[in-house]
Amino acid sequence: RLLSHPSVENLGIEKYPAEKGLYLSIVKGSRLHTKDKTGWRIAGPKKDDESNLDALWSASRDFLREHSEGNVPLPELYELWEAPPFGVKRGLMPLFVLLFMLTEKNHLSFYRDGLFLTQITEVDVDYILRSPQVIQLRWMEMSTQSKALLTELANLASEFSSQPLTDLTSLEVARSLIRTFDEAPKWAHRTARLSKHARDVRALFKRSSDPNQFMFTDLPELAREGDKLGSASQVAQGIKSGLQEILDAYPAMLRTLGDHLLRELHVPSSSDEAIKELNERAKNVQGISGDLSLENFLRTLAGFDGSLGSIESVVGVVVNKPSQNWIDNDIDKARVKMTLLAYEVLKLETVARVAGRKDKRQALAFVQGGAEGQQLVSEFEIADSDVATVERIESELEAKLSEFEQSADKTIVLAALARVSAKRIGQGEGIQADA
Repeated sequence: RLLSHPSVENLGIEKYPAEKGLYLSIVKGSRLHTKDKTGWRIAGPKKDDESNLDALWSASRDFLREHSEGNVPLPELYELWEAPPFGVKRGLMPLFVLLFMLTEKNHLSFYRDGLFLTQITEVDVDYILRSPQVIQLRWMEMSTQSKALLTELANLASEFSSQPLTDLTSLEVARSLIRTFDEAPKWAHRTARLSKHARDVRALFKRSSDPNQFMFTDLPELAREGDKLGSASQVAQGIKSGLQEILDAYPAMLRTLGDHLLRELHVPSSSDEAIKELNERAKNVQGISGDLSLENFLRTLAGFDGSLGSIESVVGVVVNKPSQNWIDNDIDKARVKMTLLAYEVLKLETVARVAGRKDKRQALAFVQGGAEGQQLVSEFEIADSDVATVERIESELEAKLSEFEQSADKTIVLAALARVSAKRIGQGEGIQADA
């Protein structure tokens, strides 16, 4: 409740369950959950509070400052609280430490087994209750010379984050930036298909474990030129470009695969009309191939809408692996398998009538004999949506051919038409010469 309902009166606890008594006597009774002009919030203890928690908080801050060179496990803090003059009972320590972490979050960084945590979650509360030794705290102080860099990075964090910054502190800014990186798709955390700069930025985020070192030592190194560090704005710009490339990599990869898919299926564009026609084509030939992988592919095409999510679904079916586990090899495999499956779909469409389905594509062939027994052969298909265009061009050609036949023999006109067709085919694909 302290994590999920801090802005609600009584933490949203209704009626009188056991935890409400604890809340009223300790949390609200000590004015750690209080209401001000902005509403209900978790606040630090007051000096005039009868429970004397302010002295406990003050001693805890001093203790953590004295050991700020490293992480302090919770049991060491518990020893301080258990000793005179405080004598806090072990049963209350998990509640007190959670309240201390929440009220002092602007100066505390949190770790679980040495790994930096961007925020406290219910999982961490469970660790506090059951295995406090794996949770560590560290007191952080910001030097005045770092303010310019902090301001630039705070502006950058605000650009990327959907959650507005509540405090301009190194911890809050570091958490926001790291949270933004963590939200990038897992493929972007692994792919080698990034620029060197983006890979360097990614490496910094992946090994971040100390907010101050991350903010004021690791990130500025990216803008170093020889012995000279870059300015605060140069550091922020370098982080921005690298992080943006990381965030854009996955959508860009999906769009490339989506374009490839449409091209292999002979879909003329990504318009709503073209996508709907693809859906109908897929539905028309579903259930007649007897091939499980092809049927799965057709099922995803039947619901395909051109969005990144639908492209992701197609790729997942093609490589038979969830997106969070994709690696670069899976993307290469998807491209090849899309081509092969699209070819099977096109073949299936030309024989749809065998299963009593409507022909959604028409297969045509052009064959021309040449010198020394050579032949030019081309096979191609057209979709239902192309028929109107074909008929219009056919009508115009027919009119021209009729004009030519008034001054030349029909065979001459047909020979000229065949030669022009052969030239056109030679400029495209699918032609082969058979000896």
